[in-house]
Amino acid sequence: MRVLRLQPNDALELLDGAGHCYLTRIVSLSKDRVTLREQAQCFVPPNRLQLSLIQGLSSADHMDFSIQKGVELGLNAFVPVHCERSVSRIDASRAASKQGHWNRVAQAACMQSGHPWLPRILEPMTLQEGLGWAASHRDAENAPKQRGAMPLQLWMLDPYASEALRDRLLASAAEAQQSTPSVILLVGPEAGLSDQEAEAAKAAGFLALHAGPRTLRTETAALAAIAAIQATWGDWADAPSARWLCA
Repeated sequence: MRVLRLQPNDALELLDGAGHCYLTRIVSLSKDRVTLREQAQCFVPPNRLQLSLIQGLSSADHMDFSIQKGVELGLNAFVPVHCERSVSRIDASRAASKQGHWNRVAQAACMQSGHPWLPRILEPMTLQEGLGWAASHRDAENAPKQRGAMPLQLWMLDPYASEALRDRLLASAAEAQQSTPSVILLVGPEAGLSDQEAEAAKAAGFLALHAGPRTLRTETAALAAIAAIQATWGDWADAPSARWLCA
């Protein structure tokens, strides 16, 4: 693996995880100290599209992958939930350390992608608690919205759903462009949600949508859906260098 060795006069972009970006240049560096000179700073507003993922607990590698790639795609919050068919179980004694690990994965993904907003990573919870978390966000976000504003969307991926994610996105594309869309996406673990869990999600207000004719792995399904939502409603038309136009 090639190791990047920084030198004096090299440029560095620093992110604080709360929207602030700093364009700097190395003045000097030693084994334990780096001196930087700030050249520009900029505040990047939050993404117009706010996107959260409630993910059924899967294997450790799959969870890391989902967080890493989800953050690169602009994920704002990640909510891990215990499901009936989850192959991975995290007890209370390991919850905090696992959350810390996932936060480090998210930080690295922000650094790699230049995403200036560090997403919120919650501790593992039950699916019912996750559904309650989604319902509270829906009620809090929708209450102050003006008439005609787009309400928060609660969507669940279900390979047997009658409506396609693509059709739902395209049908509301014009509305999303005129408003500030927010989506909470629910994806089951490796073997999917049980029938009882799917019914509980529907009762909590989640709309079941499918992602095409092929059965996708849990990490593939989540990322494919996030990418589709971003491409249709999100910031994929923005240039990566546009942040420095305000500096």
